[in-house]
Amino acid sequence: MISDMLKSLREKRKLTRQQVADSIGIKKRALETYEYGDSLPSIETIKKFADFYNVTTDYLLEREPAPDPLELLKNIASSSDIAIPVELYMNLPESARQSIIDCMVELSKAAENHAITESKKLGDIEDKLENQIAEKKDVI
Repeated sequence: MISDMLKSLREKRKLTRQQVADSIGIKKRALETYEYGDSLPSIETIKKFADFYNVTTDYLLEREPAPDPLELLKNIASSSDIAIPVELYMNLPESARQSIIDCMVELSKAAENHAITESKKLGDIEDKLENQIAEKKDVI
């Protein structure tokens, strides 16, 4: 059932219902009703879930097996200059791979926070410039 699939995907990624709901643009309560099997998501919402979890709609509807992320990674790596690092990564134990993924998530969050801080700084600079221009217009 899609309810079990949605709950399983969310839990595997260690996400809260609120995080998933915010990411795909639905209310947390709606997600809860989908996960409990009280209601079914619309086709558009199923597409959003598929995009968010990087699976197919057929997978969500239990019409095909889950894609093997390591196999997908192998296919991408075989046609690029990242083949050796990917091969080394794939030869690591699962716990080491998970640690690397966790580290990448934390780095991504830090980079996002840095971008927000930089954006705020740029906004402050723009505000100062606008004020200076307005002051000069008042003088003229």
